[in-house]
Amino acid sequence: MTRIAILTPDEMNDEQRAVIDASKANGKPHGGPFWAYIRNPKLMQNVQNTGACIADSSLSAREQQIVTLTVARFWSAKYPWAAQCRNGLKIGLTQQEIDAINARGALPTDDKRELLAHRVANELLADKGTKAMPPMQPPQQPLA
Repeated sequence: MTRIAILTPDEMNDEQRAVIDASKANGKPHGGPFWAYIRNPKLMQNVQNTGACIADSSLSAREQQIVTLTVARFWSAKYPWAAQCRNGLKIGLTQQEIDAINARGALPTDDKRELLAHRVANELLADKGTKAMPPMQPPQQPLA
């Protein structure tokens, strides 16, 4: 039993059906939390677009997954953590690496990019900025 009823195609409006159909056709996720997102089809589309943007970045699959797990752990988000642990193992993270992120400890790898991804994610979450680049401040002068 889900907390939110899963809409059947007959219960969806045209916009919802179009987003679900496009999601399925493009091999994008459409289950799990997306059953809630589809109630606001623009939200679901934006979440999928954000995921596609991140996937199209210069980060490797392992780096992306390290960041994703770090964020899920920071927020103690149980469902995303469980789902992303499975995804992490599929793309090659070790159980030891996942356990280190869960313990909020040092990442057991010598890969400098993966260590940096983990560090930057932690800094952004803890400080809302990085030590190298402090949080942006609003302009002090009005715009002309």
